[in-house]
Amino acid sequence: MSREHAGVSAAVLGAAALFLDYPSAETAPDLALVSEVLRRLPRRGPVARLRTFNDWWSALPPAEREMLYVETFDMRADTSLYLFSSDARSDGRQGRALLALRETYRRHGFEPVANELPDYLPLVLEFAARADEGRRILGAHASPLRELRQSLERIGSPFAEVVSAILGADKRRWPWP
Repeated sequence: MSREHAGVSAAVLGAAALFLDYPSAETAPDLALVSEVLRRLPRRGPVARLRTFNDWWSALPPAEREMLYVETFDMRADTSLYLFSSDARSDGRQGRALLALRETYRRHGFEPVANELPDYLPLVLEFAARADEGRRILGAHASPLRELRQSLERIGSPFAEVVSAILGADKRRWPWP
């Protein structure tokens, strides 16, 4: 992968991490920074999707962003931002998988926040923006990402653009169509 393409992929993943994380007053300065970074990148492919989302998202008042986020991700089972399946959560595999993921983060010098499960998509995206191993993890979990996109499309959510951008960020390296 060229250095330029790697930089665009990292920017796409970092922006997606911010857009899919809970919109708080603390993230508002980051939103302005991401808006500036996206404006400097060529408007095509995943960047175009994120710029379209960003234009809509940034124009909303903070309280409306919070309300839409909660309605989209916290009130619906089919739009979960956790990559591991509910089957893994219910049969005991979840704990082992979560510990392994947290250890992978640490081996690569990434210390995840303590109050969030390591399979939380914005956290995985933040790691993937920094490390090739994170991109491999995303590739291994392409199916839940496609399911999330389909659910978001079904309800007409603009967040579907963000997930589509993730799925299209690095087609040459990730094993998904």
